Amino acid sequence: MDNLRGRWGLEAAEEGSDPAVWPDARQELLLKAGLFDGDDAVRAWREWKADAERHPLDPRSAQILPLVHHNLRDRAAHDSSIAALRPRYLLTWARNQKLFEVLRRTLLKLHDSGIDTLVFKGAALVPLYYGDEGARSMGDFDVLVPEERFAEAARLLGTAGWTALYWDPDRFDTRFQHAIGFVDDDGNSVDVHCHLLMASCAPGADQAFWGSSVPLTIRGMETRSLCATDHLLQACVHGMIWVKSAPLRWVADAVTVSGSAPAGVDWERLVRVCREREVSLHVAEPLEYLGRTFGLPVPAEVLRRLRESASGTERRLFRAWTGSRRGRPIPLFLHHWFMYTRGLEKAGAIEHVQAIPEYLRFWAQTDRLWK
Repeated sequence: MDNLRGRWGLEAAEEGSDPAVWPDARQELLLKAGLFDGDDAVRAWREWKADAERHPLDPRSAQILPLVHHNLRDRAAHDSSIAALRPRYLLTWARNQKLFEVLRRTLLKLHDSGIDTLVFKGAALVPLYYGDEGARSMGDFDVLVPEERFAEAARLLGTAGWTALYWDPDRFDTRFQHAIGFVDDDGNSVDVHCHLLMASCAPGADQAFWGSSVPLTIRGMETRSLCATDHLLQACVHGMIWVKSAPLRWVADAVTVSGSAPAGVDWERLVRVCREREVSLHVAEPLEYLGRTFGLPVPAEVLRRLRESASGTERRLFRAWTGSRRGRPIPLFLHHWFMYTRGLEKAGAIEHVQAIPEYLRFWAQTDRLWK
């Protein structure tokens, strides 16, 4: 099996270029300190901090420090370096309290209009799997609504004082993008999703996720969340999308969900949904990495079936999305091609041609194509 680091650029990240989707060696130590048990976690922490003064703390690693404190705080009385993490942990706890209250009000607004909601990522993982509101940092919260109610949900947030980022809700097309980010006057952020995955925006793409969702109560508000298998799938797929400062939380989320799910992971369902949504390689590669590096018990047969089901298109998409597209016209073109064709996966040839102007107007955010 080819080495992931060489294929997808981890060495380049370690040499000081833009971060890769994969953690570097020091970040892996920090994650192990937050995720491993007993002496294994302590050894990883001691190895990480042994030369911490020679390595400036990067923002990606800083997000993991509250988890390290959560995991090792019983040893804080005998280790001042662990005790020193408590203020960062408490700050994360306080920020999350604020976000959960904002989420409660947002859910209330949507529910009062009869819009169903499904909360995922940090705001759902904290109560369901982490069990500690200071252990997992959150920059925002994510809410999935039915795609047919998405435009209404976006308008409701606008009337409630939220400002849309990057996308105009009136020009949004749910076939070609998965979410709109909103920010309020206090700097709080919410991503409202019409689709769970950026890689899968076709009409009806989220039926399987809604169908297997589970109840979740947040600050007295009843909502839904993903089942454990779908949380793992989402963490892997989301983690394989390159951004300038790619979070490491996808690793912690995947390992935590896999180890804490009461009924475990339904591997058969995982393979089936990955095939349906054409994200098999986006899940196989991180699962193989998590098994090798963090001991995640992934059946070899699952990895084999996922890899065998990945089409050539999926492989090109994986390469395009796990690296930077800045200044690279071919990956940028592939990104737009994938978003266009996947949004129209159930459409005929004529509709594919007719939708080209609609796609261009959507991405240009204008009603005039010539602009």
